[in-house]
Amino acid sequence: MTTLSQLIPIIIFIHLLSAVILIGGSLFIWIIVYPVSKLFYYGKEKERLELMRSINRRFAPITHISVATLLITGFILGYWYNGYSFNFNSIRSALLIIKIVISLSMIMIMYFNNIQHKKKRYSRKNFYISMITLALMIAILFISSMMQFY
Repeated sequence: MTTLSQLIPIIIFIHLLSAVILIGGSLFIWIIVYPVSKLFYYGKEKERLELMRSINRRFAPITHISVATLLITGFILGYWYNGYSFNFNSIRSALLIIKIVISLSMIMIMYFNNIQHKKKRYSRKNFYISMITLALMIAILFISSMMQFY
């Protein structure tokens, strides 16, 4: 019979792979694709927006799967590491609570921004919201790395 403890290495791998796909894909889009699209489609805003929409449509299902996987595996790992005890006497538990709050905030912001995109309401504000979402992803990653030492 397989116990949860025996599955933890696989769950951690799936959790990390989902984070790499989500954060890496987002970084690639906003650091590589977005600036290059502005360069190649200079003065052709309609075509550039269509390119970005196409990329976003293709990346959206991957994002949804990654976020769902991160939530499920994150819940399992949080339970395995802490059980039901979230006390602030432990630095690890405090970091986990902060990570959960930032993660849920990031998800809400990300999906609110996606709703605006689906309504075809594009503005500079959407770009800044995407940058905030990306910064929150990186903050979550940083907190996760800190948790390994406590």
